[in-house]
Amino acid sequence: MGFPHTTEGAVAMLVETNATEAKGDQSMADELMGTFESYTSKADQTAENREKAKAHALKSDQALRRSLGIPAKGEMPEGSYVRATVLGFQIVESSSDEVSVWMLSRVTLRRGERAREDGSYTRNLLAAQWEDGDWKVTGRSQRRAIEAVAGRGRPAIVAPGDAKFNRAQWTAIRQAS
Repeated sequence: MGFPHTTEGAVAMLVETNATEAKGDQSMADELMGTFESYTSKADQTAENREKAKAHALKSDQALRRSLGIPAKGEMPEGSYVRATVLGFQIVESSSDEVSVWMLSRVTLRRGERAREDGSYTRNLLAAQWEDGDWKVTGRSQRRAIEAVAGRGRPAIVAPGDAKFNRAQWTAIRQAS
């Protein structure tokens, strides 16, 4: 994908992996498998891991469809969607070839054209490793990120613009308009 070999480049790649949208004929399973294919290290793209990723993607898609009250298969109804938008991050650890971060996202969903939009915030621990000229998601870097935060508190889940956002030491991500 061509992300710069910097901490900011790693964060940009991780933002890409965490920003998803399912609507129309684009399912959450499609989104998750696209992320796996594009951003997972070649060493971790084994047949076994691909099958696990596919099973997880299908399970996530089914859970999403159940929560929206929409059919289990086929296109999502007009006006319905689920989006995850990354709002902020915190660097956990950073070296020249590995970066781990907490990501703060807002997940919004709408059940149909006339339905109101609902939303909630999530926080995820993510990690990237420099491999073959680009940042990739690897099992090794994720395990090291988990070890790095063991015994530490998790950052508060707070909305940007709230004074608590800055106190929680989030760095805001400005979306391009």
